[in-house]
Amino acid sequence: MVTERTNDFPFVSVLVPTWNRAPILERALESLVSQSYPSHRYEVVVADDGSSDGTRTVVSRFEGGNPNVNYVGISHKGPNAARNAGLSVSSGDLICFVDDDVEAPAEWLAQLVAAAAKYPTADCIGGPIWLRLEGRVRGTCGREPLDEPHQDFGPTDRETPYLVGANMAVRRSAVELVGEFDEAMTYWYDEIEWQRRLKARGGKLMYVATAGLWHRRTPSELRLAALLSRRLIRGRNEAKYFAMAGPPVRAGSEFGRVFRGIGHLLRRRCVMGLLHASRSVGRLWGLLMVRRGN
Repeated sequence: MVTERTNDFPFVSVLVPTWNRAPILERALESLVSQSYPSHRYEVVVADDGSSDGTRTVVSRFEGGNPNVNYVGISHKGPNAARNAGLSVSSGDLICFVDDDVEAPAEWLAQLVAAAAKYPTADCIGGPIWLRLEGRVRGTCGREPLDEPHQDFGPTDRETPYLVGANMAVRRSAVELVGEFDEAMTYWYDEIEWQRRLKARGGKLMYVATAGLWHRRTPSELRLAALLSRRLIRGRNEAKYFAMAGPPVRAGSEFGRVFRGIGHLLRRRCVMGLLHASRSVGRLWGLLMVRRGN
């Protein structure tokens, strides 16, 4: 029998921002409380961004167990506000951020913690995010991949310019160095803005090939209306972020992408063309907001 030494297992916080996704969150929490990492050496913090569904009830089913699951609720302000609220009540020197629609293999947390020890100069560490489609997108031609959020930089560890916030561990010292997440930033580039500040202060981001998890897309999320809505919002927020960080979105280029997307839809009878066009329409919308000072 192997005796665990507390010093061998640093205490870690797993932080899950969420908003109105109770059934999906439940699956995520089931995987997070079933990690191989010693259960007394990590906590799970659910940061509820003002949900009006059964999120609080779902979290209560996991409270009082081992690992400890904590709940913090705020009024609806966006994912970065939820991240900051979670940071304020978390205890670990390593904070592992995930989204509420992930499913983490049992070794995921242990791999992240091992990577933090292996790369002591890395301030932010993340692993692969594999897309799991639990349904299918109808009306595609098969030539265009579904551009849902994922992250796979290959089978070897390496330094990287960015990491997706669905699988991202940061050291508390990095938060103390550059500050909390910008609550004015909304979905799609909310974590990238923080990483940009970190890199400006000399911070290092490291991709770790063994610390992967699954990003789920449920059948309802794969319906055309949901896909179009996400791309419209993504495009809008991209334009607002690029106006700050560069290079700025150019209206002429986006109009061209809209027409090419519609052309792909008509030629191939493929909805991916419509999805690409929707993202560019969102960018044009965001560009208009920027020009109006919004």
